[in-house]
This record gives sequence, C-alpha cells and structure tokens, in this order.
Amino acid sequence: MANGTLFHYYGTKDQLIVALYMHIKRQMAGCMPGANAGDTVAAQCRFFYTSALRWGLENPTAFRFLQQFMSSPYVAMLPPEFVSETHAWLQVVHNGIASGI
Repeated sequence: MANGTLFHYYGTKDQLIVALYMHIKRQMAGCMPGANAGDTVAAQCRFFYTSALRWGLENPTAFRFLQQFMSSPYVAMLPPEFVSETHAWLQVVHNGIASGI
C-alpha cells in the first residue's frame, strides 16, 4: 500500500495509530458482554479480568499492540468519550470505591 493512500484517510501517522487503537479496543469491547449487575463487585471485576485475558489469548498481536499503546504518548490523544464508551469495567471500579471496597 502506498503512503499516499494511508494519508488520504489519516492526516498523520499519529492519527492512524490512534484510529487503529480505537478500532481494536472496540473489537475487544464487543467481545466482552457486560457483567451481571447483580453480582458482587469482586465477581464483576473477575468477570472483566478473565474476559480480557481470554480475548488477549485469542488475539495476541492485537493485545500486544494495546499494551504498547497504553505506555505511549498516543494515549493522551484519545477522546475522553471514547474511554467511557469502551471501558465498562470502570463503572465496576467506581461502584467498588463507593461501597468502600
């Protein structure tokens, strides 16, 4: 693929990397149904952890990319609404904090 083709859709390499992260993260989120709201906070945390681990084992290259991205300066380029859209487990963490766990 020619460089010009990529930059027709993405203005910079940075935008391409962030778009790729968002695409993979949405795929991952789509494979993880929500935790049962009736479960304890610990059970919900375990559910999200094991679901993410299972997805990572099934998609090792994508998982490595996600891990590298989270340690890069590109993470600051993520729109805040995207983070809340793809991180359902954050609500479980907030519930745990609110309940004193």
